[in-house]
Amino acid sequence: MENAKISFCVTYYNQSGFVFQSLDSILALDMPCGFEILVGDDGSADDTVAKIKEYQSRFPDKIKLFVMPREAGKKYNFIHRAAANRLNLVEHATGDFIMFLDGDDHYCATDFIPKALARFEKNKNLVACAFDYQMEYPDRIERPHPSAKNFSVSDYVKGIYIPSGAFVFKNVFDGEKSRFLKQTKYFDDNVITLYVLQFGDLTYIDEPVYGYRQNEGSIWNSASELEKNIINAECYFILSAIVPKFKDLILRRQFGSIKQVWKNRKKIKTTLTDDVFKKHFSDVCERNDVFIKNCLNWNELSVFEKIKTWFIFKKMYFAFKKLKILQKKNGKG
Repeated sequence: MENAKISFCVTYYNQSGFVFQSLDSILALDMPCGFEILVGDDGSADDTVAKIKEYQSRFPDKIKLFVMPREAGKKYNFIHRAAANRLNLVEHATGDFIMFLDGDDHYCATDFIPKALARFEKNKNLVACAFDYQMEYPDRIERPHPSAKNFSVSDYVKGIYIPSGAFVFKNVFDGEKSRFLKQTKYFDDNVITLYVLQFGDLTYIDEPVYGYRQNEGSIWNSASELEKNIINAECYFILSAIVPKFKDLILRRQFGSIKQVWKNRKKIKTTLTDDVFKKHFSDVCERNDVFIKNCLNWNELSVFEKIKTWFIFKKMYFAFKKLKILQKKNGKG
C-alpha cells in the first residue's frame, strides 16, 4: 500500500520529559507509506511545546503542532480537554489510516506498520488491526496480552481491553462523525476503539508494539475500587449513547461495576472525598445519567425517585441475565 498515508495523533500535557522518546519512536518506524505527525498540546505550563517545536524545526513537512490555550486560574475538566485535544487532531488528519499516541507512551517495536497494512490489503472490510502492548512500570514491564489470539469485534466489545495506541485504525472520521464526537465530550481509549469497530472487522497480531507507561499516581491507579466502579458504570451510559449498536455487549462488559454502584449506593457520598464526589456528580448531571446520578445522591432522594432507580437497575439486571442465557445457548459462555 505504497500510496497509503498514516496520520499519527500525539497528545501532550506537561509531559516534557517524554517528548523525545515518543516522537523518536514514531520516526524510527519502518514506514512503507506516507505519514504525518499531528501533535496536540493541552496548554502545557512546562517546556513541552518548546521541545516539540525543536522536532518540528527538523521535520517541518512531517510534524504539525496545535496548541490549546488555557485561561489562568480556570478549572478545566481534564476528560473533556483530552477529548477536545484528540478530536482537534482527528479533524486535521489527512491519512487513510490513523493512530493515537499519548505523550508519555511510545512504540516499543519498529516493524509493525507493514504487517498491519498487509492485513488491510488482504481484507477490505477491516477497520482496525490490533497489536499487543506492554505495561511499563518504574521497576518492571508486564505484558497483559489477551487470552485469545483470535477474537471478533463482539468478543472485544464484550470484555477485551487494548489501549487505542496499540491499534492501526482505518480513518473513518469524516466531518459529521467528528462533530458528533465533539458534542459527546468523550474520546478516550474505549470510545475511540468501540466507535471505530462499529464500521467493520477487527484483526489481531500477537506482538507487543505499544509501551503503555504506568504511573502509580495517575488518576486511574490512584482511584479507590469504589471510584473505579463508578467510572466503569459511567462508561456504560457514555458508550451506549455513542455506540448504540453495541449497547447489549457494553452492558455485558460493564454490568459488574453497575452492580457494585447499586450495592454501595447508600454509602457512596460518605465514602468518596468531597472533591471526587462533586466531580462525578457534576459529570453525570451534565449528561443526565439518571441511574448513576441517583445512586450517588441516594440518601437525598424521595421514595418515588428510589423506586424509579430500582426499576432502572432491575431492567439492566434482567437484560444482562438474558444476554448470559442467550450466550450460553450459543455456546459462547
